[in-house]
Amino acid sequence: MNIYNNKIIYDLHQTPVSLAKEIINNIDWIDGENVCDPFAGDGSFYDNLPNNVNKSYAEITKGVDFRSLDYTNIHTLISNPPYDLGEDNRIRKNSFYKILDFFSLTPVKRIIFLCSQSCFNSITPKRLKQLHQNGLYIQKITICNCRKWYGRYYILYMSRDVNMMVDYFINNFD
Repeated sequence: MNIYNNKIIYDLHQTPVSLAKEIINNIDWIDGENVCDPFAGDGSFYDNLPNNVNKSYAEITKGVDFRSLDYTNIHTLISNPPYDLGEDNRIRKNSFYKILDFFSLTPVKRIIFLCSQSCFNSITPKRLKQLHQNGLYIQKITICNCRKWYGRYYILYMSRDVNMMVDYFINNFD
């Protein structure tokens, strides 16, 4: 989000519907599970979720901030989070870890987020340790290309199931 002449201008990169469908089709859905798209954008994920799930969404451009939802009964989140939450009048800032940290403190059981290389790289060893302490673990990473955007993108599948296949070293090395 940027501010120009006192108007909020959102820098939106909508997920291609074909990519959202591919991601959705590769997920095992449970009949009746509660699924939320906390950054719905134009609905690429939300509109293509299967009919056997209960769905909800948040979208700041529609006046629904993801932080205002009650996640108590949400089982799965699926979304393409924004790069920048636009919280200050400042240079754009990578907010991906801040978003992950927020959701790691909710009772949501499963998170499926599409992210860019720079967002993926914001998950430092120290931050991964914090996510693990909060009970959130990367279960799987799928890599894809998106010509519409800037190259490689990652689909992170995270859950509360302990998984130390993705580990970290805290020390910095020379």
